Amino acid sequence: MQASFIAVLITAIVISIFAVLNAEPVSVNLVFSTFEMSQAVVILITFSIGALSMFFLNFFQSLKLKKQIKQLNTKVTELEKENNDLNQKAKVSEQVNSTNNQTVSTTESTTSNDAINDIPNMNLGIDSSHQDK
Repeated sequence: MQASFIAVLITAIVISIFAVLNAEPVSVNLVFSTFEMSQAVVILITFSIGALSMFFLNFFQSLKLKKQIKQLNTKVTELEKENNDLNQKAKVSEQVNSTNNQTVSTTESTTSNDAINDIPNMNLGIDSSHQDK
């Protein structure tokens, strides 16, 4: 901010010096009238009109950009909220899957043990009467 202020101040000083050095009267012809005035005043008036024009153009551009920034910040906030909601759902889903995997694992080991217990005694061709006592 200070750099731009200093630049504007230096520009104004240079233009003022230029205007004072060119102080002879000139004829100014506007569409509806003609009059004479100092060239310094003409230069200062035209500089002022140009500076005000740039100020207003910049002002309206600044308002437009501020509105756009506000809209984008609102969208960012909405997207962050959506992201947080999705992260919460992902955590819940991981917990449910983890619980389901533990249940399935427990069920599988129980099923395996039951299957082993359900195997009928198989005759392996060993006659129990021939066993050593």
